[in-house]
Amino acid sequence: MDSSVSPLTAAPPPDNERPIEDVPPLEVVRGVAKELLAIVVPAIVMAVLVNRFVAETTVVFGESMVPQLRPSQRLVVEKISYRFREPTRGQMVVIEVEGESANLIKRVIAEPGETIEIVDGQVYVNEAELPEPYVEFRSQERVTRQTLKPTEYFVLGDNRPSSRDSRDFGPVAQEAIVGRAWLRYWPLPTWQHFAD
Repeated sequence: MDSSVSPLTAAPPPDNERPIEDVPPLEVVRGVAKELLAIVVPAIVMAVLVNRFVAETTVVFGESMVPQLRPSQRLVVEKISYRFREPTRGQMVVIEVEGESANLIKRVIAEPGETIEIVDGQVYVNEAELPEPYVEFRSQERVTRQTLKPTEYFVLGDNRPSSRDSRDFGPVAQEAIVGRAWLRYWPLPTWQHFAD
């Protein structure tokens, strides 16, 4: 007796494997929308969280930090470390100043509790002359001796004649410090990581 084999009949493909031409257009749109929501929304949320709490990019405007920073250079501002430690003298920080349309970048010159004085452009902290190798351009102003409060910082631009800083708006509170300049990444030939 000959053995016989019944022909196999193909099972219909599952819905997610149906040829695209068999899927109603509205269902295609829903599928694409679902994929976009699953990928794009979490990416946007992560980007917002990173920008708000971890780091952000910024562009240098003005010449207040020349020669260290020049107009149109791009920086990464790191926002985490000051949650665990305080800013220290010499660091370049981004600050929020009331009345300014954009955040400013300046250098920490004096820390909480210290006495600051400027005589003919020379800075004195706790009555000792402060060496400032980053300053090429000084102005001959005078700032009367003052002692900073426990949460205040005195900040200055490196290019003193072209900087609006604590000489104008006074010491800044610690909560006004957004973060520190961490990396200059553009233009590429000027790439530099700024040490703590």
